[in-house]
Amino acid sequence: AGINAAHRSSPLALHGAIDDEQIAYVSVCHSKITHLHELAIQSAVASNIIIRRLIYGDSMQHAIKTARSALVQGPVRA
Repeated sequence: AGINAAHRSSPLALHGAIDDEQIAYVSVCHSKITHLHELAIQSAVASNIIIRRLIYGDSMQHAIKTARSALVQGPVRA
């Protein structure tokens, strides 16, 4: 597992054509190109949700809580 999937996929959080409901799914699809380990995939999902929420003006605490809630529901699958 590594963090490179999160580093590489962070521009997805900035992409306006990807809606909020799809950001986790798209992050998983993008991560799986090079990283199949669940920790790498979920770190990309969490970081993209956090980035997206911060762009919308949420506090860091709320952005983290939102990402944590998405991951607590179970791994996002693609």
